Order: sequence, then C-alpha cells, then structure tokens
Amino acid sequence: MVVDPIWNVDYPSGNGKFRGIHDLAGNSRGRDHIRDLQAQRGAGDKIQFMPDAEATFDYHRGVNWQKNALSRTAAFAQRMWGYNPEQMLKPHFLEDPKIAFMIYPHVFSRSALEQRC
Repeated sequence: MVVDPIWNVDYPSGNGKFRGIHDLAGNSRGRDHIRDLQAQRGAGDKIQFMPDAEATFDYHRGVNWQKNALSRTAAFAQRMWGYNPEQMLKPHFLEDPKIAFMIYPHVFSRSALEQRC
C-alpha cells in the first residue's frame, strides 16, 4: 500500500484495496492519479504543486538493502535462503518508534538475565 502523507495522497485500486509499489512502478498510473486529484481538489490544494517525480515509483523499495554492511549481509542471507529481499516488508518496529521503545528494553533485559544465569 502506497500512501504519501506529505501530499495527502493514497492510490486506491478500485476494488476496496490500495495499490502497492509494484503496481505503480514502470507505468504512468501514479502520475495519472495525481493529475486526476489535481483536477478534483482545485487550485487551493497543495496537490497542485506536487511534481511528477513524486508519483513515479520506478526506483522505490520497501527497505534500502544497500544502506550499510549489515543490511547488505541481511539481503545476501535472504537470497541464499531462497527469499527475494525486495518483496520483504520493513519490520514494523522500524516504522513506529513507540514499538521500538517497547521491544528494545525487553530484548536487552532478557539478554542481561541470560548472562547472569
């Protein structure tokens, strides 16, 4: 599901669901949808200033697997296990800091307890 909160845009597929990056990459559906929204919302909406490049999804990925050595190693391991890293979803705790703050203390406290025993 692709949602752009900056421009207040989502990309419905018409059957009650939403389009993903793979549905929008390599075609003009995203740009066409933006043009439709620009016509619907009128001159006062910020969507009028949205550049076409913001609705082009040819190079977008859910996770940047080339970011650092750890992410490259994780992508390599996934390929070795027969998974396509480009189809993996980003872990939710990376998107929502509240969840990360709940998970990290639990993990670290468990490891500290295991080291004591």
